Amino acid sequence: MKVNEALISALKNKTSQDENPVDLLTDIIPMSKEAAYRRLRGEISLTLDEAVRIAKKLQISIDNLIGIEESNEYCFKVGLLMSSDPLDAYFKLVNTITDALKLLVNDPCAFIYTVPNVLPLNCVDFAMLNKFRSYKWLYHIQHANHRLCLADIEIPQKIIDIQQECFNVLKQIQTFTIWDQDLCLHMIDDLKYFLKLQVISPEEGYQIKEEFLAYMDQFEEIVIQGRYPDGKQQLVYISDAYLDAAYDYLEATDFMACSLNVYGLDYFSCQHKNICEMHKKWIESIMRYSTLISRSGERRRREFFNEQRALIKGLQLVDLF
Repeated sequence: MKVNEALISALKNKTSQDENPVDLLTDIIPMSKEAAYRRLRGEISLTLDEAVRIAKKLQISIDNLIGIEESNEYCFKVGLLMSSDPLDAYFKLVNTITDALKLLVNDPCAFIYTVPNVLPLNCVDFAMLNKFRSYKWLYHIQHANHRLCLADIEIPQKIIDIQQECFNVLKQIQTFTIWDQDLCLHMIDDLKYFLKLQVISPEEGYQIKEEFLAYMDQFEEIVIQGRYPDGKQQLVYISDAYLDAAYDYLEATDFMACSLNVYGLDYFSCQHKNICEMHKKWIESIMRYSTLISRSGERRRREFFNEQRALIKGLQLVDLF
């Protein structure tokens, strides 16, 4: 009964203000409203299959709900993208993340810690820059074709649409971002590498460079305001120390999850309480030796963005051919 009660409680907590638990339950499991009401009232217990489907849809751990603690065994989920159709796998991955985030938009306690090692999804408005972000990943995983050119790939519209949808949802959740002070430098080094291989043309390189500068201008405005015009608080820190990896941590009412980014756009994720708490403490320790540049810290903010623009402007495309 503990699993049944915990899942029903979680279902009610995840219900947004503009719907009710019955509608959410019937959306997850096809059944009549009367059958849904009887389960919500506890008159009928959820079957194992129903419990698993609810937990999967709500992105929650049944182990965590019933308080199972494992001292030495932890469960990690891998959004592995090494498939025959990596772009379709990537679409499914982002779609799953988007559906999970939508459940948290109306939770006043929800927040995200993120430490990226690639440009985040807020670059989706810049077509060529966003394409280059995906191209790097595709180039590395398609081992059979080391002459894959940027011009050879076409990002399907459905991927751009789901990226935009995910970004729009992310804007509605309070976020704390820690930027590696060398993140732009890493991007520039990657661009130089592919330009030297001549898999990216000078014209494409110039377009990426110009969009990168425009992206930094837009990003600086968001940092100054501390939020997107149509979103919640977005606070940005600059790490004053080397970041060894990319991390994410999400917390909401009765829910927590963490991930470690791998393989460019892929990740390992976990919802085990112990791992999540360790992950949170690690990110907060990084935050302690980082400088907040949102709203305050004007001098450091100016220095950072001026340094990044200088690096981008200093990229001489002609010398690479």
